[in-house]
Amino acid sequence: LPSEYDELQPITDTINSLTRHISDTMRELSDQRHKTDYLLSSMEDGLILVDNEMRVLQLNGAAQRFLGENKPVEDGRNLLRYTHQLKLIDAVQSAVDNGVSSLFDLESSDHEGMVLSVHITAIQSDWMAGGKANGAVVLITDVTRDRQVQRMRSEFVANASHELKTPITSIGGFAELLTTGVVNDPDKVRDYLARIQSETARMAALIDDILRLSCLENSAGEPGDRQPVPLRGLIEETIANLQPQLEARHVTVKVDAQDVTVQAVSDEMKTLVQNLLDNAVKYNRDGGSVSVLLQRQAGGLRLEVADTGIGIPYEDQPRIFERFYRVDKGRSRKVGGTGLGLSIVKHVVAKYGGEISLKSAVNKGTTIAVTLPLS
Repeated sequence: LPSEYDELQPITDTINSLTRHISDTMRELSDQRHKTDYLLSSMEDGLILVDNEMRVLQLNGAAQRFLGENKPVEDGRNLLRYTHQLKLIDAVQSAVDNGVSSLFDLESSDHEGMVLSVHITAIQSDWMAGGKANGAVVLITDVTRDRQVQRMRSEFVANASHELKTPITSIGGFAELLTTGVVNDPDKVRDYLARIQSETARMAALIDDILRLSCLENSAGEPGDRQPVPLRGLIEETIANLQPQLEARHVTVKVDAQDVTVQAVSDEMKTLVQNLLDNAVKYNRDGGSVSVLLQRQAGGLRLEVADTGIGIPYEDQPRIFERFYRVDKGRSRKVGGTGLGLSIVKHVVAKYGGEISLKSAVNKGTTIAVTLPLS
C-alpha cells in the first residue's frame, strides 16, 4: 500500500507482509486440502468421520461405493442419509454416546455376496462443532475374498477329517476283529485283510492328493523347476499305466495328438493328464470309450478329454471343481475317487495361466477341455 507519509511506511510494510503471509498460508492450506482429498479418494478402504450429532464430516469415495450412495457429499448430512444399515448406525451411535469402539462384519445390502469389515473407533476432539465433543471414525474394508478363503479352509479341514475318518474307522474295526481271535474262518480273515489293504490304499491316495493340492496352492505364484514336457508322450504313458483298468472295464481309448511341448514342471503336467484320463475311465460305462485330443492353437495348446460315461447333472456342474465335491458319493468311493482330482486339475491350469471348461450331459458323457499358453 503506497503512502504519502513516511511515518506510516512501517505500518504499510507490516500490512503488506501480513497479506503475503496470509496468502501463502491460504495457498498451503488449499494444497494440503487437495492432497488430503486425493489421498482419501484414492483409498481402497472406506472412511467416514461423524461428529457428536451423527453428522457426516468426511466421507470418501470408497465408503460411498460400499454404502451404495451416489449422491454428492454434503457436510452436515446425518449418517442416516447415507445408509440404512441398522447395525452400522447403532454401532456408530454407541461410539458417539458411550465411547465404545467396535469391530464386526457386515454384508453389503447393495452388492450381493460382498462382506465388509467395519471398524468403528470412538474419538474426542475440540475441533468438532460445540467444542470438545465425541465423534467416531468408521473404517470399512472389503474382506469378501478373505472370508471366502477362511470358509474354504474350514470346509477343507472338515471334509478331509471326514474322508480320513471313514477308512481309519474301517481299518480299526477289521483289525480289532482279527486281533481278538473272534474270526477263525480263513476266507473271512483273507477278506478282512483285503479290506484293510484297500482302505489303507484309499487313505494313502487321499493324503497324496491333499499334499499335492497344498503344494500347488503354496506355489501358485512360483514358476518352479520348469522344463520342456512333451505332452503326447505323457498322454501315451498315462494310457499305458491305465491299461489294467481299461481292460477290466472294456473301455477303448482314441488319441489324436500333435507333437506339443510345454515349458512346465513335469510332475504337474503328469498330474493334470493323469487326473483327466483317470476320471474319464472311472466314471465311464462298461464298454465305453475315451477320446483324447491334443492340438496347437493360436499362442497355446488345447487338451480335450471326452468320455461316454455317466455324465454330470447340470445343477452340479458349477461345483464340480470344488474340493471333495462328488456328484455320486457312493460311486466315487467305490471306484477309489478322493474328490480332489478336478480341483487339482483346476489349480494346475490356473498356475500356468490357462482355462478349463466342462461340457456334460447325464448318461451321455463328459468333455473337459484345457487350454494353456505355450509362452
